[in-house]
Amino acid sequence: MEVIAEKSWDWMLFADGDRLLLSVVCGGVGVYEMEFELSDDEAQSYRQTGCEYLDRLAGVVRSAPTSFEARRLFGLLSVGPAKLAVAQWRQKQPR
Repeated sequence: MEVIAEKSWDWMLFADGDRLLLSVVCGGVGVYEMEFELSDDEAQSYRQTGCEYLDRLAGVVRSAPTSFEARRLFGLLSVGPAKLAVAQWRQKQPR
Protein backbone atom coordinates (compact mmCIF):
# COMPACT_ATOMS: atom_id res chain seq x y z
CA MET A 1 0.00 0.00 0.00
CA GLU A 2 1.20 3.49 -0.78
CA VAL A 3 -0.05 7.06 -0.65
CA ILE A 4 -0.20 8.47 -4.18
CA ALA A 5 -1.80 11.88 -3.63
CA GLU A 6 -2.94 14.16 -0.83
CA LYS A 7 -4.56 17.50 -0.17
CA SER A 8 -3.79 18.35 3.46
CA TRP A 9 -6.76 18.37 5.82
CA ASP A 10 -8.99 17.38 2.89
CA TRP A 11 -8.28 13.92 1.44
CA MET A 12 -5.60 11.26 0.94
CA LEU A 13 -5.50 8.69 -1.86
CA PHE A 14 -3.95 5.25 -1.40
CA ALA A 15 -3.09 2.56 -3.93
CA ASP A 16 -3.37 -1.00 -2.67
CA GLY A 17 -2.50 -3.13 -5.66
CA ASP A 18 -5.15 -2.27 -8.26
CA ARG A 19 -7.45 -0.74 -5.64
CA LEU A 20 -7.69 3.00 -5.02
CA LEU A 21 -8.76 3.93 -1.49
CA LEU A 22 -9.79 7.45 -0.52
CA SER A 23 -9.81 8.94 2.96
CA VAL A 24 -11.81 12.18 3.21
CA VAL A 25 -11.71 14.48 6.23
CA CYS A 26 -15.30 15.18 7.32
CA GLY A 27 -17.09 16.91 10.15
CA GLY A 28 -16.98 20.27 11.82
CA VAL A 29 -16.39 20.40 15.54
CA GLY A 30 -15.78 16.64 15.57
CA VAL A 31 -13.46 15.66 12.72
CA TYR A 32 -13.42 12.12 11.33
CA GLU A 33 -12.38 10.32 8.14
CA MET A 34 -14.72 8.67 5.66
CA GLU A 35 -12.63 5.97 3.98
CA PHE A 36 -13.79 3.90 1.01
CA GLU A 37 -12.63 2.20 -2.16
CA LEU A 38 -13.18 4.12 -5.37
CA SER A 39 -15.66 2.49 -7.72
CA ASP A 40 -14.51 1.66 -11.25
CA ASP A 41 -16.20 4.84 -12.54
CA GLU A 42 -14.63 6.98 -9.82
CA ALA A 43 -11.19 5.48 -10.47
CA GLN A 44 -11.58 6.16 -14.19
CA SER A 45 -12.60 9.77 -13.51
CA TYR A 46 -9.54 10.20 -11.28
CA ARG A 47 -7.27 8.77 -13.98
CA GLN A 48 -8.74 11.18 -16.53
CA THR A 49 -8.77 14.41 -14.51
CA GLY A 50 -6.47 13.76 -11.57
CA CYS A 51 -6.72 15.57 -8.26
CA GLU A 52 -9.41 17.95 -9.52
CA TYR A 53 -11.79 15.01 -9.54
CA LEU A 54 -10.80 14.04 -5.99
CA ASP A 55 -11.47 17.61 -4.82
CA ARG A 56 -15.01 17.39 -6.23
CA LEU A 57 -15.58 13.87 -4.88
CA ALA A 58 -14.37 14.88 -1.42
CA GLY A 59 -16.89 17.73 -1.48
CA VAL A 60 -19.67 15.27 -2.33
CA VAL A 61 -18.56 12.97 0.49
CA ARG A 62 -18.54 15.83 3.01
CA SER A 63 -21.97 17.02 1.84
CA ALA A 64 -23.57 13.58 2.18
CA PRO A 65 -21.32 11.23 4.16
CA THR A 66 -24.16 8.84 4.93
CA SER A 67 -24.49 8.05 1.23
CA PHE A 68 -20.98 6.52 1.40
CA GLU A 69 -21.61 4.60 4.63
CA ALA A 70 -22.25 1.26 2.88
CA ARG A 71 -18.81 1.51 1.23
CA ARG A 72 -16.97 2.67 4.33
CA LEU A 73 -13.69 1.02 5.32
CA PHE A 74 -13.47 1.53 9.07
CA GLY A 75 -10.03 2.18 10.48
CA LEU A 76 -8.06 2.31 7.22
CA LEU A 77 -5.59 4.82 8.65
CA SER A 78 -5.07 2.83 11.84
CA VAL A 79 -3.91 -0.42 10.21
CA GLY A 80 -0.24 -1.22 9.72
CA PRO A 81 0.09 -0.95 5.92
CA ALA A 82 -1.71 2.40 5.74
CA LYS A 83 0.14 3.83 8.75
CA LEU A 84 3.45 2.82 7.16
CA ALA A 85 2.38 4.29 3.81
CA VAL A 86 1.51 7.61 5.45
CA ALA A 87 4.82 7.70 7.34
CA GLN A 88 6.76 7.02 4.12
CA TRP A 89 4.73 9.68 2.27
CA ARG A 90 5.42 12.26 4.99
CA GLN A 91 9.18 11.57 4.83
CA LYS A 92 9.19 12.29 1.08
CA GLN A 93 7.30 15.58 1.34
CA PRO A 94 9.21 18.89 1.38
CA ARG A 95 9.17 20.70 4.70
